Amino acid sequence: MTTDVHGRTVRVANLREVARQRKVRTEEAIRNAVVSLDERHVPITVAAVAKTAGVTRQTVYNSPFRKEIEALRDQTRGKSARSTVRATATEASLKQRLDLAYREIEKLREERDKLRQTLNAVLAQQRQDSRR
Repeated sequence: MTTDVHGRTVRVANLREVARQRKVRTEEAIRNAVVSLDERHVPITVAAVAKTAGVTRQTVYNSPFRKEIEALRDQTRGKSARSTVRATATEASLKQRLDLAYREIEKLREERDKLRQTLNAVLAQQRQDSRR
C-alpha cells in the first residue's frame, strides 16, 4: 500500500477498517437482540430490538435484518404473551433463525476473505520492502 508524505492512504484505510468493524458489531448486536427477545418470548418490534441492542431505531430500520424483524413483529402483533410463546417454536420462526444464521455465516466468510486479502497485501509489501 502506498502512502503520500502525510500517510493519508494509510489513515483512510484505517478509517475504513474501523467503520467496517463498527458495522459488524452493530449487526451482531441487532442479531443477538432478536434472538434474546425471541428466547424471552418478548414481542419482537423495532423499538424492542433497538433498545435491547443499544442502537437507535433508525439503525435497526437501516440494518439488513429489517424485513425479518418486521415479519416477526407482524407474526406476534396482537397476540398475548402466552400465544407468543407457542409461536416461537413454529416452522416460520425456526426458518427465520436459520436464515439469520446463514446470513451471519456469509458475512463471516466475506470478512475472512477480506482479511486474507489484506494479510496477503501486507505480506507482499513487507517482502518487497525487505528486498530493498
